[in-house]
Amino acid sequence: MGYAWLSIYGTTYTNLSYRPEHRPWCQMVWESKMFNNFTLGQRLRYDLRFRGHIENSAVTDEFDFNHRLRYLFSVKYRFPMKEWLGGKPFVGITNETLVNFGQEIIYNHLDQNRLWATVGYQWANVNFQVGYMNRYIPVLPKGEFIHNHTLILWVTHSLDFRKKGSSVEDLAPDLRHP
Repeated sequence: MGYAWLSIYGTTYTNLSYRPEHRPWCQMVWESKMFNNFTLGQRLRYDLRFRGHIENSAVTDEFDFNHRLRYLFSVKYRFPMKEWLGGKPFVGITNETLVNFGQEIIYNHLDQNRLWATVGYQWANVNFQVGYMNRYIPVLPKGEFIHNHTLILWVTHSLDFRKKGSSVEDLAPDLRHP
């Protein structure tokens, strides 16, 4: 479970304002070893989205509500080497599909699709990744879409509240980014 507060730039050519969003969420994450040094990661996340209402191209004090499901699928290759600087390098490719639903959603059930490739470094509870992301965002009802090509940098720190002596290596910290 978690919470995100965002101020998101408009996704249409006429909406150039920042839109506030409150987003409590919950998720399930699981990772499976495939073969050799490959792992398969999956995440299912449910977002409750409270987004600033837009009227006449301006954000009002009211909020719109909708639901969103996000399914993430990733394949990661961990290099077969001894630890270096206390961790191990990896490469990965990931796809995430985000789908809207709820009373406020009329045209655009597909919110966006994200495809990215990264190189990274994994320590016991810190994950560092840098790479490229392609975001496809449909803008309906016009039938247009936005294609973003983005350089990404993610640093994820997993807090372990379990008893001493347990490990966080199996918690798939690279699947937990927002």
